[in-house]
Amino acid sequence: MLVDILTDGIFAAVAAIGFGAISDPPLRAFPSIALLAAIGHALRFCLMTYLGVDIATASLCASFSIGMGSLVLGKRIYCPMTVLYIPALLPMIPGMYAYKIVFSLIMFMQNLKVPELQEKYLIDLFTNSIITCSVIFMLAVGATIPLFLFIKRAFSVVGILLTILLYQKPTLLVKRLMKGYMVFLNSWISIVYYMIYCGDRNYNYILAIFWGIIALIWLWDLITNYTPFERYHKYDKLTYILYAMPFLYPLLSWARGMEFPMMTTCVMPCSVAVFTIGLLLAFSRKVNLLVILFLCHWALIAFSKVYVYKIPEDLLLASATVPAIYLFFKNYFDQNLHKETKPSAKYTNWILIALCLAIGIFLSITIFHELAG
Repeated sequence: MLVDILTDGIFAAVAAIGFGAISDPPLRAFPSIALLAAIGHALRFCLMTYLGVDIATASLCASFSIGMGSLVLGKRIYCPMTVLYIPALLPMIPGMYAYKIVFSLIMFMQNLKVPELQEKYLIDLFTNSIITCSVIFMLAVGATIPLFLFIKRAFSVVGILLTILLYQKPTLLVKRLMKGYMVFLNSWISIVYYMIYCGDRNYNYILAIFWGIIALIWLWDLITNYTPFERYHKYDKLTYILYAMPFLYPLLSWARGMEFPMMTTCVMPCSVAVFTIGLLLAFSRKVNLLVILFLCHWALIAFSKVYVYKIPEDLLLASATVPAIYLFFKNYFDQNLHKETKPSAKYTNWILIALCLAIGIFLSITIFHELAG
Protein backbone atom coordinates (compact mmCIF):
# COMPACT_ATOMS: atom_id res chain seq x y z
CA MET A 1 0.00 0.00 0.00
CA LEU A 2 2.64 2.52 1.05
CA VAL A 3 4.89 1.51 -1.84
CA ASP A 4 2.05 2.05 -4.32
CA ILE A 5 1.32 5.51 -2.93
CA LEU A 6 5.00 6.53 -2.99
CA THR A 7 5.43 5.18 -6.51
CA ASP A 8 2.40 7.12 -7.72
CA GLY A 9 3.68 10.32 -6.12
CA ILE A 10 7.23 9.93 -7.46
CA PHE A 11 6.11 9.36 -11.04
CA ALA A 12 3.77 12.37 -10.79
CA ALA A 13 6.64 14.52 -9.47
CA VAL A 14 8.89 13.49 -12.37
CA ALA A 15 6.16 14.26 -14.90
CA ALA A 16 5.46 17.64 -13.29
CA ILE A 17 9.14 18.60 -13.47
CA GLY A 18 9.07 17.75 -17.17
CA PHE A 19 5.95 19.85 -17.75
CA GLY A 20 7.43 22.67 -15.68
CA ALA A 21 10.64 22.71 -17.71
CA ILE A 22 8.61 23.53 -20.82
CA SER A 23 7.35 26.78 -19.29
CA ASP A 24 10.85 27.67 -18.02
CA PRO A 25 10.10 28.61 -14.37
CA PRO A 26 12.92 29.69 -12.01
CA LEU A 27 15.06 26.83 -10.71
CA ARG A 28 13.90 27.45 -7.14
CA ALA A 29 10.36 26.51 -8.20
CA PHE A 30 11.11 22.92 -9.29
CA PRO A 31 11.25 21.32 -5.81
CA SER A 32 7.90 22.91 -4.94
CA ILE A 33 6.36 21.81 -8.26
CA ALA A 34 7.53 18.23 -7.67
CA LEU A 35 6.27 18.21 -4.08
CA LEU A 36 2.84 19.59 -5.00
CA ALA A 37 2.43 17.13 -7.88
CA ALA A 38 3.42 14.19 -5.68
CA ILE A 39 1.03 15.19 -2.89
CA GLY A 40 -1.89 15.91 -5.23
CA HIS A 41 -1.55 12.81 -7.39
CA ALA A 42 -0.97 10.53 -4.39
CA LEU A 43 -4.03 11.99 -2.67
CA ARG A 44 -6.18 11.31 -5.72
CA PHE A 45 -4.77 7.79 -5.93
CA CYS A 46 -5.69 7.11 -2.30
CA LEU A 47 -9.18 8.53 -2.64
CA MET A 48 -9.94 6.48 -5.74
CA THR A 49 -8.20 3.25 -4.74
CA TYR A 50 -8.92 2.91 -1.04
CA LEU A 51 -12.07 5.00 -0.55
CA GLY A 52 -13.83 4.38 -3.86
CA VAL A 53 -14.22 8.09 -4.72
CA ASP A 54 -14.94 8.85 -8.38
CA ILE A 55 -12.17 10.41 -10.44
CA ALA A 56 -13.82 13.84 -10.78
CA THR A 57 -14.39 14.33 -7.05
CA ALA A 58 -10.94 12.94 -6.25
CA SER A 59 -9.42 15.37 -8.77
CA LEU A 60 -11.26 18.26 -7.10
CA CYS A 61 -9.81 17.36 -3.68
CA ALA A 62 -6.32 16.84 -5.09
CA SER A 63 -6.28 20.09 -7.05
CA PHE A 64 -7.55 21.99 -4.00
CA SER A 65 -4.61 20.65 -1.99
CA ILE A 66 -2.25 21.71 -4.79
CA GLY A 67 -3.81 25.18 -4.89
CA MET A 68 -3.46 25.64 -1.13
CA GLY A 69 0.10 24.35 -1.25
CA SER A 70 1.03 26.71 -4.07
CA LEU A 71 -0.24 29.65 -2.00
CA VAL A 72 1.98 28.70 0.93
CA LEU A 73 5.06 27.68 -1.04
CA GLY A 74 4.70 30.59 -3.47
CA LYS A 75 5.10 33.05 -0.61
CA ARG A 76 8.15 31.22 0.69
CA ILE A 77 10.05 31.12 -2.60
CA TYR A 78 8.61 34.38 -4.03
CA CYS A 79 6.89 32.76 -7.04
CA PRO A 80 3.37 33.31 -8.38
CA MET A 81 1.11 30.42 -7.45
CA THR A 82 0.28 29.78 -11.12
CA VAL A 83 3.95 28.97 -11.79
CA LEU A 84 3.67 26.19 -9.22
CA TYR A 85 0.20 24.72 -9.58
CA ILE A 86 -0.13 24.55 -13.39
CA PRO A 87 2.79 22.09 -13.93
CA ALA A 88 1.71 20.19 -10.79
CA LEU A 89 -1.82 19.74 -12.18
CA LEU A 90 -0.84 18.56 -15.65
CA PRO A 91 0.03 14.95 -14.63
CA MET A 92 -3.55 14.59 -13.37
CA ILE A 93 -5.13 15.35 -16.75
CA PRO A 94 -6.87 12.08 -17.74
CA GLY A 95 -4.83 11.16 -20.81
CA MET A 96 -6.23 7.63 -20.96
CA TYR A 97 -9.79 8.92 -21.20
CA ALA A 98 -8.75 11.44 -23.85
CA TYR A 99 -7.15 8.60 -25.81
CA LYS A 100 -10.38 6.59 -25.52
CA ILE A 101 -12.32 9.55 -26.95
CA VAL A 102 -10.18 9.55 -30.10
CA PHE A 103 -10.24 5.75 -30.32
CA SER A 104 -14.05 5.64 -29.98
CA LEU A 105 -14.44 8.32 -32.63
CA ILE A 106 -12.19 6.43 -35.08
CA MET A 107 -13.95 3.12 -34.46
CA PHE A 108 -17.34 4.80 -34.86
CA MET A 109 -16.30 6.15 -38.27
CA GLN A 110 -14.96 2.76 -39.32
CA ASN A 111 -18.17 0.91 -38.42
CA LEU A 112 -20.79 3.08 -40.08
CA LYS A 113 -22.41 0.02 -41.58
CA VAL A 114 -22.65 -1.88 -38.27
CA PRO A 115 -25.35 -0.23 -36.09
CA GLU A 116 -24.57 -2.32 -33.01
CA LEU A 117 -20.91 -1.28 -32.96
CA GLN A 118 -21.83 2.26 -33.84
CA GLU A 119 -24.04 2.50 -30.78
CA LYS A 120 -21.35 0.97 -28.54
CA TYR A 121 -18.60 3.33 -29.69
CA LEU A 122 -20.92 6.34 -29.60
CA ILE A 123 -21.76 5.60 -25.96
CA ASP A 124 -18.04 5.19 -25.20
CA LEU A 125 -17.33 8.48 -26.96
CA PHE A 126 -19.83 10.47 -24.90
CA THR A 127 -18.94 8.70 -21.63
CA ASN A 128 -15.22 9.35 -21.96
CA SER A 129 -15.84 12.93 -23.13
CA ILE A 130 -17.97 13.67 -20.06
CA ILE A 131 -15.38 12.13 -17.72
CA THR A 132 -12.49 14.01 -19.35
CA CYS A 133 -14.26 17.37 -19.31
CA SER A 134 -15.47 16.84 -15.74
CA VAL A 135 -11.98 16.03 -14.47
CA ILE A 136 -10.39 19.01 -16.23
CA PHE A 137 -13.14 21.30 -14.92
CA MET A 138 -12.68 19.99 -11.36
CA LEU A 139 -8.91 20.44 -11.60
CA ALA A 140 -9.38 24.08 -12.60
CA VAL A 141 -12.00 24.75 -9.93
CA GLY A 142 -10.08 23.08 -7.13
CA ALA A 143 -6.85 24.92 -7.91
CA THR A 144 -8.54 28.34 -8.02
CA ILE A 145 -10.76 27.95 -4.94
CA PRO A 146 -7.88 28.94 -2.58
CA LEU A 147 -7.49 32.12 -4.59
CA PHE A 148 -11.04 33.17 -3.79
CA LEU A 149 -10.88 32.04 -0.19
CA PHE A 150 -8.45 34.92 0.29
CA ILE A 151 -10.67 37.70 -1.00
CA LYS A 152 -8.04 40.45 -1.03
CA ARG A 153 -5.84 38.35 -3.30
CA ALA A 154 -8.86 37.69 -5.53
CA PHE A 155 -9.49 41.45 -5.80
CA SER A 156 -5.90 41.94 -6.96
CA VAL A 157 -6.12 39.19 -9.57
CA VAL A 158 -9.39 40.52 -11.00
CA GLY A 159 -7.92 44.03 -11.15
CA ILE A 160 -4.82 42.79 -12.97
CA LEU A 161 -6.88 40.80 -15.49
CA LEU A 162 -9.23 43.71 -16.21
CA THR A 163 -6.30 46.11 -16.62
CA ILE A 164 -4.65 43.75 -19.12
CA LEU A 165 -7.92 43.43 -21.03
CA LEU A 166 -8.32 47.20 -21.03
CA TYR A 167 -4.92 47.48 -22.72
CA GLN A 168 -5.34 44.56 -25.12
CA LYS A 169 -9.07 44.56 -25.94
CA PRO A 170 -10.67 47.85 -24.83
CA THR A 171 -14.23 46.90 -25.77
CA LEU A 172 -17.26 48.61 -24.27
CA LEU A 173 -17.92 45.54 -22.11
CA VAL A 174 -14.37 45.55 -20.71
CA LYS A 175 -14.60 49.28 -19.93
CA ARG A 176 -17.91 48.77 -18.12
CA LEU A 177 -16.47 45.82 -16.20
CA MET A 178 -13.52 47.96 -15.10
CA LYS A 179 -15.85 50.69 -13.87
CA GLY A 180 -17.98 48.09 -12.10
CA TYR A 181 -14.82 46.73 -10.50
CA MET A 182 -13.91 50.22 -9.28
CA VAL A 183 -17.42 50.61 -7.80
CA PHE A 184 -17.09 47.29 -5.99
CA LEU A 185 -13.52 47.93 -4.83
CA ASN A 186 -14.24 51.39 -3.40
CA SER A 187 -17.44 50.08 -1.80
CA TRP A 188 -15.47 47.26 -0.18
CA ILE A 189 -13.04 49.79 1.29
CA SER A 190 -15.90 51.92 2.56
CA ILE A 191 -18.14 49.21 4.02
CA VAL A 192 -15.96 46.21 4.85
CA TYR A 193 -12.60 47.78 5.62
CA TYR A 194 -13.59 50.97 7.45
CA MET A 195 -16.93 49.95 8.97
CA ILE A 196 -15.91 46.39 9.99
CA TYR A 197 -12.15 45.97 10.20
CA CYS A 198 -11.56 49.54 11.41
CA GLY A 199 -14.75 49.86 13.45
CA ASP A 200 -12.79 50.69 16.61
CA ARG A 201 -11.34 53.87 15.12
CA ASN A 202 -13.06 57.09 16.12
CA TYR A 203 -12.98 58.53 12.60
CA ASN A 204 -13.87 55.37 10.67
CA TYR A 205 -17.33 56.55 9.56
CA ILE A 206 -15.88 59.73 8.01
CA LEU A 207 -13.42 57.74 5.91
CA ALA A 208 -16.15 55.25 5.04
CA ILE A 209 -18.26 58.15 3.69
CA PHE A 210 -15.21 59.47 1.79
CA TRP A 211 -14.64 56.19 -0.06
CA GLY A 212 -18.37 55.63 -0.42
CA ILE A 213 -18.59 58.91 -2.35
CA ILE A 214 -15.80 57.76 -4.67
CA ALA A 215 -17.75 54.53 -5.26
CA LEU A 216 -20.86 56.57 -6.11
CA ILE A 217 -18.84 58.71 -8.53
CA TRP A 218 -17.68 55.56 -10.31
CA LEU A 219 -21.27 54.28 -10.33
CA TRP A 220 -22.42 57.53 -11.94
CA ASP A 221 -19.56 57.18 -14.45
CA LEU A 222 -20.66 53.61 -15.21
CA ILE A 223 -24.24 54.74 -15.87
CA THR A 224 -23.37 57.84 -17.92
CA ASN A 225 -20.23 56.42 -19.58
CA TYR A 226 -18.44 59.70 -18.88
CA THR A 227 -14.90 58.31 -18.83
CA PRO A 228 -14.23 56.66 -22.24
CA PHE A 229 -10.93 55.00 -21.17
CA GLU A 230 -9.15 56.18 -24.32
CA ARG A 231 -5.48 55.20 -24.32
CA TYR A 232 -2.91 57.98 -23.84
CA HIS A 233 0.75 56.95 -24.31
CA LYS A 234 2.51 60.13 -23.25
CA TYR A 235 2.98 59.19 -19.59
CA ASP A 236 3.57 55.44 -19.91
CA LYS A 237 6.74 55.36 -17.79
CA LEU A 238 5.11 57.08 -14.82
CA THR A 239 2.03 54.89 -15.25
CA TYR A 240 4.06 51.69 -14.94
CA ILE A 241 5.73 53.03 -11.79
CA LEU A 242 2.30 53.75 -10.29
CA TYR A 243 1.11 50.25 -11.21
CA ALA A 244 4.08 48.76 -9.33
CA MET A 245 3.50 50.74 -6.14
CA PRO A 246 0.48 48.79 -4.81
CA PHE A 247 2.76 45.74 -4.69
CA LEU A 248 5.46 47.68 -2.82
CA TYR A 249 3.04 48.62 -0.04
CA PRO A 250 2.64 45.12 1.44
CA LEU A 251 6.39 44.50 1.14
CA LEU A 252 7.16 47.60 3.21
CA SER A 253 4.46 46.76 5.74
CA TRP A 254 5.75 43.20 6.00
CA ALA A 255 9.30 44.49 6.52
CA ARG A 256 7.99 46.59 9.42
CA GLY A 257 6.35 43.51 10.98
CA MET A 258 2.78 44.72 10.47
CA GLU A 259 -0.31 42.47 10.21
CA PHE A 260 -3.75 43.02 8.64
CA PRO A 261 -5.68 45.29 9.08
CA MET A 262 -2.79 47.52 10.19
CA MET A 263 -0.55 46.49 7.29
CA THR A 264 -1.21 47.86 3.81
CA THR A 265 -2.20 45.27 1.20
CA CYS A 266 -2.83 45.67 -2.53
CA VAL A 267 -6.52 46.45 -1.98
CA MET A 268 -6.20 48.95 0.86
CA PRO A 269 -7.12 52.63 0.44
CA CYS A 270 -3.67 54.01 -0.42
CA SER A 271 -2.83 51.14 -2.79
CA VAL A 272 -6.16 51.57 -4.56
CA ALA A 273 -5.59 55.32 -4.81
CA VAL A 274 -2.20 54.83 -6.48
CA PHE A 275 -3.60 52.21 -8.86
CA THR A 276 -6.54 54.43 -9.82
CA ILE A 277 -4.26 57.40 -10.52
CA GLY A 278 -2.05 55.20 -12.70
CA LEU A 279 -5.05 53.77 -14.54
CA LEU A 280 -6.55 57.17 -15.31
CA LEU A 281 -3.14 58.53 -16.29
CA ALA A 282 -2.80 55.74 -18.86
CA PHE A 283 -6.26 56.56 -20.23
CA SER A 284 -6.18 60.32 -19.65
CA ARG A 285 -7.62 61.76 -22.85
CA LYS A 286 -10.79 62.39 -20.86
CA VAL A 287 -11.03 61.56 -17.17
CA ASN A 288 -13.40 62.20 -14.31
CA LEU A 289 -11.61 65.03 -12.51
CA LEU A 290 -13.89 64.61 -9.50
CA VAL A 291 -12.29 61.22 -8.83
CA ILE A 292 -8.84 62.79 -9.25
CA LEU A 293 -9.63 65.57 -6.77
CA PHE A 294 -10.77 63.06 -4.15
CA LEU A 295 -7.68 60.90 -4.68
CA CYS A 296 -5.34 63.90 -4.60
CA HIS A 297 -6.98 64.96 -1.35
CA TRP A 298 -6.38 61.46 0.00
CA ALA A 299 -2.74 61.69 -1.09
CA LEU A 300 -2.29 64.91 0.86
CA ILE A 301 -3.78 63.16 3.91
CA ALA A 302 -0.92 60.68 3.48
CA PHE A 303 1.50 63.37 4.67
CA SER A 304 -0.29 63.62 7.99
CA LYS A 305 -0.38 59.82 8.29
CA VAL A 306 3.39 59.74 7.94
CA TYR A 307 3.80 62.22 10.80
CA VAL A 308 0.91 61.37 13.11
CA TYR A 309 0.47 57.63 12.66
CA LYS A 310 4.07 56.81 11.67
CA ILE A 311 3.17 55.05 8.42
CA PRO A 312 6.21 55.59 6.14
CA GLU A 313 4.61 53.51 3.35
CA ASP A 314 2.33 56.44 2.57
CA LEU A 315 5.31 58.35 1.26
CA LEU A 316 4.82 56.20 -1.86
CA LEU A 317 1.34 57.62 -2.43
CA ALA A 318 2.34 61.18 -1.60
CA SER A 319 5.40 61.17 -3.86
CA ALA A 320 3.57 59.52 -6.76
CA THR A 321 0.74 62.01 -6.62
CA VAL A 322 2.91 65.08 -7.14
CA PRO A 323 3.75 64.42 -10.80
CA ALA A 324 0.31 62.87 -11.36
CA ILE A 325 -1.45 66.04 -10.20
CA TYR A 326 0.64 68.14 -12.53
CA LEU A 327 0.19 65.92 -15.57
CA PHE A 328 -3.56 65.51 -15.10
CA PHE A 329 -4.31 69.18 -14.74
CA LYS A 330 -1.79 70.24 -17.38
CA ASN A 331 -3.49 67.87 -19.79
CA TYR A 332 -6.89 69.28 -18.81
CA PHE A 333 -5.73 72.92 -19.17
CA ASP A 334 -4.13 72.22 -22.56
CA GLN A 335 -7.43 70.86 -23.85
CA ASN A 336 -9.81 73.39 -22.31
CA LEU A 337 -8.00 76.73 -21.82
CA HIS A 338 -7.63 79.20 -24.69
CA LYS A 339 -5.64 82.35 -25.27
CA GLU A 340 -8.44 84.58 -24.01
CA THR A 341 -8.68 82.71 -20.71
CA LYS A 342 -7.64 84.69 -17.64
CA PRO A 343 -5.22 83.76 -16.28
CA SER A 344 -3.85 82.45 -19.55
CA ALA A 345 -2.89 78.83 -20.07
CA LYS A 346 0.79 79.78 -19.83
CA TYR A 347 0.44 81.39 -16.39
CA THR A 348 -1.92 78.67 -15.22
CA ASN A 349 0.73 76.13 -16.13
CA TRP A 350 3.35 78.03 -14.09
CA ILE A 351 0.96 78.22 -11.13
CA LEU A 352 0.48 74.48 -11.37
CA ILE A 353 4.26 73.90 -11.50
CA ALA A 354 4.74 76.11 -8.44
CA LEU A 355 2.03 74.23 -6.54
CA CYS A 356 3.61 70.87 -7.35
CA LEU A 357 7.07 72.17 -6.43
CA ALA A 358 5.74 73.30 -3.05
CA ILE A 359 4.22 69.86 -2.46
CA GLY A 360 7.47 68.26 -3.61
CA ILE A 361 9.53 70.38 -1.21
CA PHE A 362 7.22 69.48 1.65
CA LEU A 363 7.53 65.83 0.66
CA SER A 364 11.33 66.07 0.62
CA ILE A 365 11.34 67.61 4.11
CA THR A 366 9.06 64.80 5.30
CA ILE A 367 11.38 62.14 3.87
CA PHE A 368 14.40 63.87 5.41
CA HIS A 369 12.77 63.90 8.85
CA GLU A 370 11.83 60.23 8.50
CA LEU A 371 15.38 59.26 7.57
CA ALA A 372 16.86 61.44 10.30
CA GLY A 373 14.48 59.93 12.86
